[in-house]
Amino acid sequence: MPDAFIKYNNTFIIVEHKKMKSTGGGQDKQITEIIDFIKFGERGVYYVSYLDGILFNQLINPPTGQKIYRSKLDIIRKLENNPYNYFVNEFGFNKLINSIIKKEQ
Repeated sequence: MPDAFIKYNNTFIIVEHKKMKSTGGGQDKQITEIIDFIKFGERGVYYVSYLDGILFNQLINPPTGQKIYRSKLDIIRKLENNPYNYFVNEFGFNKLINSIIKKEQ
């Protein structure tokens, strides 16, 4: 289930948010859930996976061959197939919301 639904003018933003500090067990399942969330695609609807915590930073330059590296590649593929979707951290989420508001004005 998404964590937030935002409507601004004619724009709809559906957000799935996770805060994770490390990898392993339950965290791996949660990252899979937020990666799967950005596979949805509808025109006029933004699906935003919002990952907060150190795990987002580990996705920037993960070691090749590890699960987190495969997760990064999966994120990239899903975003390429769904141009209205985003995978962000706190900073990126704030920028995204501000850019949508400016675009709709």
